[in-house]
Amino acid sequence: MADTTSSSESLALALLTDIVRLILATLRLAALILENSAQILNLSMQHVASAPPSNEKAGTQRSVTLEASQSDNVYTGAMPLSPGLSTFAVADPESPVAQKGHEKSCQHTLFRPLPLFCDPKTLSRRFYCVTVGRQVGVFDSSVEAEEYTIYVKGAICKGYGTRQEAIDVFLAAHNRGTTHVIGG
Repeated sequence: MADTTSSSESLALALLTDIVRLILATLRLAALILENSAQILNLSMQHVASAPPSNEKAGTQRSVTLEASQSDNVYTGAMPLSPGLSTFAVADPESPVAQKGHEKSCQHTLFRPLPLFCDPKTLSRRFYCVTVGRQVGVFDSSVEAEEYTIYVKGAICKGYGTRQEAIDVFLAAHNRGTTHVIGG
């Protein structure tokens, strides 16, 4: 009788141990999934921030304004969230917060397109200036630049050999008033 009780207790203990191990393995897997999801979310936030406001009609043009005095601090003071990502630069001038000075930022950055500039420390060999598209700015990735210009009527994107050349072209286009964010 003692043998059967001891045997059933050891089986129950072994089963309980296996269940605990299974729960721990499941928790480890869930932690890995959450970590990877957080990384994916961080990578995709720049695309969310660049989406046009829901109240803007598709195909409408909006001029992006960047003060000349801000231009130096825009791309030298901002650092990307993680290596290889573009850096958010200047808040949209239509924002009530971003009226003067580069230190103020828009509180509603998720709803307003922002000029994007590539990371100053990038090792990219080509830089892409988008002056008309769903997002405007300077990018170090042709894939990213194409994402903002593909299927956009009248989109303008050109590649340059140096980061500074692409930035100069973008700022010149801006000063002429020819940078436009086109929704859609």
